[in-house]
Amino acid sequence: MKGSDGPQATGSSARYQILARVRRPRCIFVGPGSWGRRVLRRVDRYFDVIALVSNGRFETVEWSARHYPQTPHLLDLSDALTLPFVDAVFFATPTRTHAALTCEALQAGCHVFVEKPLSLEPDGAIRAVTMAERYGLEVFVGYVYLFHPGFRFLSSVASPESIRSLRFEWVRPQLSGSLHGELLCHDLAVTIALTGELPKRVVVIDSCNRFLRCRIELPSGRLCESTMELRQDMLKRKTLTVIYEDGMTYKWHDDQVFSVDDPVVGLLNQEGEDPLSREISAFRSAIEGHRPRMVDDRRFSIGIARLLSHLEDNVGT
Repeated sequence: MKGSDGPQATGSSARYQILARVRRPRCIFVGPGSWGRRVLRRVDRYFDVIALVSNGRFETVEWSARHYPQTPHLLDLSDALTLPFVDAVFFATPTRTHAALTCEALQAGCHVFVEKPLSLEPDGAIRAVTMAERYGLEVFVGYVYLFHPGFRFLSSVASPESIRSLRFEWVRPQLSGSLHGELLCHDLAVTIALTGELPKRVVVIDSCNRFLRCRIELPSGRLCESTMELRQDMLKRKTLTVIYEDGMTYKWHDDQVFSVDDPVVGLLNQEGEDPLSREISAFRSAIEGHRPRMVDDRRFSIGIARLLSHLEDNVGT
């Protein structure tokens, strides 16, 4: 329960462990915009959505009333947080709001799923993570590519130490945020998870308002590079080329992985559950205590925020 100085350190966690045995977890969903609606449809499979929160745009309110007629639609998170037995809050809101909204939900004793990145500056990430640790709550940052079959394949090929280099390439027609805030943060998360190393720094090689090329410097000196481009004349795509110490090379292109020795035959089998659903299932498992919590690995929250912050002043506009 929420006290004068926030929830008790273990009260919310203990309460959830008991209630989880008899009911599905209850959540608030904040930000049912274009991307948020995709997330919300998956959240609905694993959580009881007891309230939607938005900025009140007519189109969003109309959509919510049509698709979730029994779910209250509120304009203020603080009002939603007064509802009884709220276990978690999902945020699909602009990046600049992530850290502050996360802290507000944590203060109310709720676990948090927040879209990537947690913050573009370390202070906000530190506040959120420190609060979550104090209250025994989860902050799960939505790096969906960590739950993609392509990532699972590449991480199973060999040990993290066997990776020689990574090269990320992105093309997007448009983005709602910056190239580094929307795309590079994914590359940093995948780099950490595949190599086991938190990058020392990210160095801008070339940039303008529609193009960014960076070198991701690892403590081991291994080669990592990311190129991001906005091109309205091209279809969106994502490619990760991974070279291992034995010379084996794989390309993770969109939803398939290929060996450079046979660039035609895909190596991934079709799976029933999509990465976004798998990610939300992982969040529920984390708050139920069935898997490690993401908040306990600060590389994906504070570490990435520090790297993105140092990049801000060096990106061309």
